[in-house]
Amino acid sequence: MNSIPIEYLVTALTVLASSVIALLSLIVSKEIKVSEFRQEWINELRLDISLFISNLNAMFNVKQVAWENDTDLIEHLNPIIANASGAQSRIILRLNPNERESKFVLEVIQEMEDHIHRDKEHDFNQFNRQVDKLNSRTNDLLKFEWNRVKQGESIFKTTKWLAWAGLGVAAIFFMAMLLNYLTCSACKL
Repeated sequence: MNSIPIEYLVTALTVLASSVIALLSLIVSKEIKVSEFRQEWINELRLDISLFISNLNAMFNVKQVAWENDTDLIEHLNPIIANASGAQSRIILRLNPNERESKFVLEVIQEMEDHIHRDKEHDFNQFNRQVDKLNSRTNDLLKFEWNRVKQGESIFKTTKWLAWAGLGVAAIFFMAMLLNYLTCSACKL
């Protein structure tokens, strides 16, 4: 029986192992970068939510003051409105309206905006309840995103599973070849 020399098998297995390691390194480094981007996204969303809330709070406070004329009121409100609108726009652009947790955050933001514009009596208690609701919904969204970062992207999970499966198959193949080689070597004695 002609058998393949062990040197060829070792070379083939070395090339295979090197290729698998290179592929895994590429996938892992890409996934690490995706996780870094996702963490940056989480931090920026936190910042914009807090800016949105603080500017709406400032708007409420400015509206509580008895202004001598509307010009003074508008002069004080314009930069606050601009900051709140900027934060709101960044939040909306960051969120996926098709994801459940994002929808909840977007709904509360819309409720808060509607409340600010229609509430002539400036019900601060209602506003605080909305702030609590926004904080709660944002925490749910951030937890969802954090879990996504911890678990890794689907390609990473699949690749990790395939790598373990491939390693198992390679180990079985190598053991079979080694057993075959040892058996053939024993036969020659």
